[in-house]
Amino acid sequence: MKYKINYWYLAIAILCVVGLILRLINLDFLVLWVDEYVHVDRARFFPQEALFTNDNNGILYTMFVIPFFKIFSVNEFWARFPSVILGVFSIPLLFMFCKKYFNQTVGFIAAILLTFSVYHVFWSRIARNYAIFLFFFLLFAYFLGETLNVLHNYNKSGKKWQDFFMAKPKTLIITAVVFIAALLSHQLAFLVIYAIGFYHLVFFIVKLFKKNSKLWSINTIIALLFLIFCVVTFVPVIQKPISTTLSLLMPSHIVAWVLPNFERLKELWGSNRFDIFFLYFNIMKESFQWLYILAGTGFIIAFYRFKRSGIFLFSIFIPLMFLMSFIFREPALPRYFIYLFPYFLIAIAISFNEIYVLITCRSKIKFLNKFVWIVVVASVFFFAPIKESFALVNQKEYGQVVSKTFSHWYFPDWKTPLTKTQKHIQKEDIILSTFTPYTDFYSGKKSIQLRQKYYDTEEHKYLYFSPDTTFDNAKSLEAVMHLHKKHNRGWLFADYYFQNVMTDPAVRNYIVQNWDFHYDLSNQYIKVFNWDNSNLQKKTGTMLEVLSPDNPGTEYLSFNLPQINNLNIVFEIDAEGVRFNNELIIEINQNILPVLLSHTYSQKEVGKRQIFLTDVPSKFLISNGENKIRLFYNTNLMKKPKKAMIAVYNLTFKVKM
Repeated sequence: MKYKINYWYLAIAILCVVGLILRLINLDFLVLWVDEYVHVDRARFFPQEALFTNDNNGILYTMFVIPFFKIFSVNEFWARFPSVILGVFSIPLLFMFCKKYFNQTVGFIAAILLTFSVYHVFWSRIARNYAIFLFFFLLFAYFLGETLNVLHNYNKSGKKWQDFFMAKPKTLIITAVVFIAALLSHQLAFLVIYAIGFYHLVFFIVKLFKKNSKLWSINTIIALLFLIFCVVTFVPVIQKPISTTLSLLMPSHIVAWVLPNFERLKELWGSNRFDIFFLYFNIMKESFQWLYILAGTGFIIAFYRFKRSGIFLFSIFIPLMFLMSFIFREPALPRYFIYLFPYFLIAIAISFNEIYVLITCRSKIKFLNKFVWIVVVASVFFFAPIKESFALVNQKEYGQVVSKTFSHWYFPDWKTPLTKTQKHIQKEDIILSTFTPYTDFYSGKKSIQLRQKYYDTEEHKYLYFSPDTTFDNAKSLEAVMHLHKKHNRGWLFADYYFQNVMTDPAVRNYIVQNWDFHYDLSNQYIKVFNWDNSNLQKKTGTMLEVLSPDNPGTEYLSFNLPQINNLNIVFEIDAEGVRFNNELIIEINQNILPVLLSHTYSQKEVGKRQIFLTDVPSKFLISNGENKIRLFYNTNLMKKPKKAMIAVYNLTFKVKM
């Protein structure tokens, strides 16, 4: 007996191989991103330290990482490998879901789009719980459809809108287990309650308008229970006592996930009512050029072409998209859309399938039908972002590696500064870091976190830590000064947290003015400081601004001038890293002045720390008033170093006589 090749499965297998290669290329190039340590640190210290923590969102992914760390090695590749595997497994799972509830053509087209989606490729290469969340939520939806009896054979029975809840115990158990896996991947899985309720509500409404329909059924009961649940959840007068009761039974942050805070929502709706909706909508819009338009028509076509399956698809996507956009708005980031992304792709695939059906609806010529099918599928490959996906994984630069539409975060290069500094760090040195997991992971030494503020999720604002110098910490100016005095030598590795609200400006000024900044050990992302109480020589100036193509401009600085009577002002700029004329620019009162290299310096001294003199015409200045000045890196410069970085240590002005 000859084995018959299933060409559908063969095609999906090829997509999986391509998808795997695409997701493995340069997987370990980028240093671990901030949130990846949520899983990495728990996995690498298991079982010595607790697996469960307050911030361990997506504990299931951590459990997937542990065996790879124990069997192979603790590094970026194995931390991200489970995400790659589950991202690739989502491709055949999406095909099987569509094959079951729609058809194989819909499944194949959706699988193509998922394989080459830049959004999915990116999140399948990160050691976070988003690829795993997509996988288990899609798997849950697969079995949920059976539990809801979505595939009730209305064609054979002749009862198109008959609805009942009929699932085998085995199916119920599998559905429940997979739901737990989805919930352990991300708490947003709980929103499926609204999808199930909405699905039954649609059929209940249909019954109301359908003659000779049996009104009472399990469908009606679930629909009414869903309406009661919505009243309890969304009517503030009723919700308040429920919220108080639940707070006694479970942690407050869990209650906050389930029950919306209407006082907070009122604040958000006042100024940026549609911002979150467009945050998620733009993911769809940017993913496949204009194909997002086909998604809208796909949801409509699904109602007509696939009946119950269309309602099931609509119920999963639309209510949850609405709730995330307008009700459960916090936190709101592009990655939270990941579990709804497959249903958006299915809607696009349904539109492509409909194009094929409309062209070949009355054709009995097999060759013509196959030709049309090939043209339709080829057009999907044409519009799929294949080139963009391979460009993403082949690039070897740090920073914003993917569009902000798909991720707001960027990747700083911690590895290079920490590697360079290793030979300078002595055994007794104390290490501080604005984000300790990076420093601990790449240096192998325990560090102290430098932050003076934290975000209070209940008050929705940043608060200062209480000062305490009874133990080594960097949570206040007093504590930082105490560390400086107590320890003879120390190091600080500072990323963007050093410049943002988490760091007290007084602490930042103290460090800049009292510790040495190491230009040669730093890069455009990480600043390296150190102090040595036995060496009183200090190279750093009164300020520190690090400029680069990724971080081109400083904040505006203000200064007042007396009556200058048409005298020119000379700015003295103490800077390091300037290699070309016009690379550093001064903007004063919206007038642009280039900083030029001095001919008195030799070629070997170019890029070294120097004092640059720049004349400022009096017409650019405001006498007896406030002047605004800022420095910025000239990103329009045609010729610039590959890893350009300029450090400005001081800025003074003198009257030119």
